[in-house]
Amino acid sequence: MHGHLFDKKFFALGVNLAWLDGQYDHDLGKNEVTGCDVRSLDQQQHKDNLDAYFKDISLMNARVVRLLLFERFEGLKFDQEGKVTGIDDGMMNNIADVFHAARKYDLYLYLCLMDTWGVSAQSQEHLPRLNDMMLKEHIRKSFIDNALKPFIADTRTDNKRIFGIDVMNEPEGMYASLWRAEIEWLDIMTFIKECTTAIHENSRFKVSCGFQHYQTLMDNKDTLNDLDFYDYHEYNNDGNLIPCQTLDLKKPCIIGACGQKNEKHDDKIQSKAVEGFLKNAWKNQYAGCLVWNYNYKGYDVNDTDNRFSLIKSKGEWRNACNALVRFGKKYRRHMITSDFV
Repeated sequence: MHGHLFDKKFFALGVNLAWLDGQYDHDLGKNEVTGCDVRSLDQQQHKDNLDAYFKDISLMNARVVRLLLFERFEGLKFDQEGKVTGIDDGMMNNIADVFHAARKYDLYLYLCLMDTWGVSAQSQEHLPRLNDMMLKEHIRKSFIDNALKPFIADTRTDNKRIFGIDVMNEPEGMYASLWRAEIEWLDIMTFIKECTTAIHENSRFKVSCGFQHYQTLMDNKDTLNDLDFYDYHEYNNDGNLIPCQTLDLKKPCIIGACGQKNEKHDDKIQSKAVEGFLKNAWKNQYAGCLVWNYNYKGYDVNDTDNRFSLIKSKGEWRNACNALVRFGKKYRRHMITSDFV
């Protein structure tokens, strides 16, 4: 029997649309930390694009979209002591639009709270705030009490469209990089555990964390046993995955992000990787596979990061999209439906 999710035989076929139209850290909400007083989704053109992207993703037979929420502290409001006091209300209105589009095209959202890499790409000025959130109990508590819990309770979200909550994108980067300052692995585990507990105590949402390496799961599965399912990311040119049983996790595991390793923008390389990941995720009993990434119209093809894009710069499909279509057709009866929640 193939890997199943939450005691039902569902496979999560999906894509990452981590932020909208390339507007990292201000696509949904204003950003006090970076001083960005703009929410790109306030603009009608971006709303139209969101609708078009979700429609396009649904045509690929994908059912789950992974989206970042508070990347680089987007949408969070702070006091002078650095405590989180709430969420930008305009951000919540934009999130309501995201859920509306998800309902319209029968998609489910896998919502990632934090992204470590977005802070590392900035100067050292943002590190103290990240350190405080990991290290200081009262700062963590302020985020959980004044942002995470209100988000869960906000009626502008649609509980039936939340696939799960991803506490943090690739936390290994925060610990292993030179810029991490005084953060230790135990501090990261504490943050994940406290967020997970708060979500469980205040909702029925399933919780995971998108790790960078499967070895992290194997090394920390006892510490991470509060998670409802596991998630790690993999990049190689053949789409190879070790059998899920080898991880011995005792809970379902998805591939939350995957793509080619080669830095070249090449359809053949990408197609081989995506098709391999989908085939091997199913064969090796994973509970889902989410490709990195959908991207957006008008991106710069010469930017190395855009080699993963499922669409061409003008919006047409690249060949890898057809692998999603074929997979979705072949395993249609196992795809997530309204019976999932």
